[in-house]
Parts: sequence; structure tokens; C-alpha cells
Amino acid sequence: MAVSYLLKLVEEAQVVLAKNKFFPLLVVVFGIGCGGAPPAEEPSVRFVGDYFGRTPPGLVAEVFDDGELAGDTRLFNIAFSPADDEFFFSYNKGTPEGIGPDYEIRHMKRVGDEWSDPETAWFSGVYSDCDLTFSPDGNLIFFASELRPHPVTGSQMDIYYLERTEHGWSEPIHAGTEVNTEHGEVHASLSAHGNLFFRSGRPGGYSDADIWRAEFVDGEFVNVQNLGPAVNTEHMETDCFIAPDESYLLFNTIRPEHGEKPQVYVSFKTGDGQWTTGMSLGPGINCEAGSMGSMVSPDGKYLFFKSRCSGERAVHWISTEVIHRLKDEAILQSEHL
Repeated sequence: MAVSYLLKLVEEAQVVLAKNKFFPLLVVVFGIGCGGAPPAEEPSVRFVGDYFGRTPPGLVAEVFDDGELAGDTRLFNIAFSPADDEFFFSYNKGTPEGIGPDYEIRHMKRVGDEWSDPETAWFSGVYSDCDLTFSPDGNLIFFASELRPHPVTGSQMDIYYLERTEHGWSEPIHAGTEVNTEHGEVHASLSAHGNLFFRSGRPGGYSDADIWRAEFVDGEFVNVQNLGPAVNTEHMETDCFIAPDESYLLFNTIRPEHGEKPQVYVSFKTGDGQWTTGMSLGPGINCEAGSMGSMVSPDGKYLFFKSRCSGERAVHWISTEVIHRLKDEAILQSEHL
């Protein structure tokens, strides 16, 4: 009965087609009356809440991301904004043929409890960009970039920054030739005191990869100094993170005693402004396979790093209590040197 009724409607429509120029409207109404196409489904939200819904770790390192965020394990150097409404990570998109930029920075935005899927950051994708960090107040974003030709420093990795304005983020700003040289500078980290810590291969250090510090005064970087032998050695030091109050500095180092695999070290600032001798964060974070890319969440509670220590190539996290527990030992060791 329903079929015969439907056929009758079709016959009536054919009559209208011959007599009425408004038949297209009837077709639309008819389609709606019969159900038409089902409404499009809202896209599902993959990431929700603080730290994307992950349960925070204690004193044992746990996997934070093993490929879910980027679709594979080629992300590194993650960074949450102090306001917890933005998230960035570096992504290795290099190809065996070496075609195109090796790295890009990807971005996620939080609205309420929902995070957007990662997209190439608005300032990245053309050049080779990585190592993004926020200033403690959230008003500056630092990153390293290669292939943006500069008349003095050339096309080596240089440090750039974005400044928050009333209209949004500025265009990338070159950090200047006091910080940047033709020898390559990466991984800048700014303290609340206005000091910028970064890795540079410039002459005058202890190796071709040392940690240096510059003062940020009236929008200019000045008074660049090597951090000295407590932190730097004849081996590589890189990937630094400074605590906002400068109470400690995290960095990567590659030394023969670790089989030339990167390890995460820490140096503490003492009451007289000196740095303790860098020491390993220990087997809970470092291992024979290597660990790197350390950073601390804006609230100071969690340390993030990339490693294979759990058997997975993944970003891990752990309570920063593992850092603070080393302070007394580090100061005692430095006093006996």
C-alpha cells in the first residue's frame, strides 16, 4: 500500500513537471517529506580536558604520547601554553631524499575542555621550524628556524620569537645578531627574570654545542655569556629548559660514559648565583637508549621528555619531584669540587 501511494505521488509530480515551472521547489519539498539525506554528523572530539585526559604520573615515568597526537612517533619538544589553551609540538617530517624542510611546528587549540586536532602552526610549514617554548607569562613564543635567510647569520638555525599583541600574535621576529650567529642557535628558554638560555655552536665555548645566556632588555638581547664549565663540557650540551625562577636548568648532553646517547641532566643555581655541576636525572628518566627534549609544564608539576626507556619511542612524563630531590646532593657535590 505504501509503495502504491508513493508511485501515485511520482505520477502527480510528473504532471506538475509538464504544467508548473516551480517543480524544482516541489522536488525539494518532496525530498524532505520522504526523509532526504541524513543530517551530517558532528565530528567527534579526540582530546578532552587537562593533558588530553591523561592521568598525571607520580615518581615513575609513564608514556604521555606514543603516536596518538601526531599519528606516529615523530613528534618531539612539546609545549603547553601557561593559560593551558594552546599546545605545540615539533614534528620531524624529513624524507630519506631530503626533499623539503625537515621540521615543522604543529598547533592545537583548547576551547572549554575540547582540544582541536593538530594542524601546522600558522607561522610554520614553509621553513624548517622546531623547538618551541613559551615565556613564563605566555606573551612570547620562541622557536628555532632554518632556511629563513638572514643577511648576517645566513640560513643556519636561528632563534625567532612571536609577541602577543592586542590583535593576536606578531609575525616571527629575528632575535638579533647578539643571540644568532652563522654557527646555529636553537632551543631558547626564557626565565621570568628576562634571561634567555639557548644552545649555540659559536666559538668561545667549551665545545661546538654549549648552553649560553642572554639578557632581554627593552626588546633587545644583550650581554651574551657562556654558562661556564659547571654546565658545559667538551661534549655536546643542548635542548635546555630554564625554570621560571632560574632555580634549575635542564639540558641534554651526549657523553662517552653514556655510549654517546643523549641524557637529561640538571644544574641548580645556588644562593651565590653559581651553577652546580650538571648531574644525570637518573635511571628513571635516562637509559642506554637515550632521552632528550625535556620541558616542564607551566604549573611546574610535570617533566616531559622523549625516550625509548620504556621500550616505546614515546613522549614520557613524570613528577618534577624527581628534580627537586636531587638539589641537596648536587649542591653537596659541587661544594666538594
